[in-house]
Amino acid sequence: MKCCLLCEHRCAADRTAGPAGRCHAGAFPRTFAALTEYAEEDFLNPAFAVSLSGCNFRCAFCITGRDSQDASRGGAADVATVAAQARAAVAAGARSVVILGGEPTIFLPWLEELSAALRPLPCPLALKTNLWVTPEALERCLAAFDVILADFKFGTDACARRLGAPVPYGRIVRRNLRLCAGRRRTVVRHLVMPGHVACCARPVARWVRRQPGLELAIRDHFVPAWRADRAGLGRTTTEAESTASARLAGESA
Repeated sequence: MKCCLLCEHRCAADRTAGPAGRCHAGAFPRTFAALTEYAEEDFLNPAFAVSLSGCNFRCAFCITGRDSQDASRGGAADVATVAAQARAAVAAGARSVVILGGEPTIFLPWLEELSAALRPLPCPLALKTNLWVTPEALERCLAAFDVILADFKFGTDACARRLGAPVPYGRIVRRNLRLCAGRRRTVVRHLVMPGHVACCARPVARWVRRQPGLELAIRDHFVPAWRADRAGLGRTTTEAESTASARLAGESA
């Protein structure tokens, strides 16, 4: 954390001195939500989901908006406290523990501590990530988690740049998905955005289906949240876009 190279921004910022780098985060995370929910894949639901504030992306349509993008939001995340909450949720019926954000991988040392504190865990420990991580950081993530839930948001770098993600977006995400494939159960999620079926949804779905060891989850529940309207995403998907999404979800490789 004194010379942070966890993500592909490679800022080399000293995050131990306070908020720094492209994520504007300090060395330790804060949580803005920790609850049992049914928003994950069927094999994970119900999931105890821990949401960390702070992110290395600035997506215009972020569903949790400022809570995700502002690393000062929420309360301090103590490993022992979060681990105790997770164990209590599992004892009460949760079938998985999911760590999400924001972008949790910017707090990788904390994630490793939490993973160690939770073991053994009688259910999967899952990481939801945008995969904008270095290969070295990703190796550590694969050692700490049982399941990777990877967002593959954009089919072109032009769309990524316009909507708040860094570039070369596609090359980094594809590289990291290949590193995950076959080593951990990896579910690649794509949220279908209005006006982005041809440029984003279709190429992402077709690429993922050609990769052995990856599972595809097409999601068609876009909500024009945060600053979506400023980015030309101020509506939900049309019936035609939803139909196209359903076809993509049902296609074979």
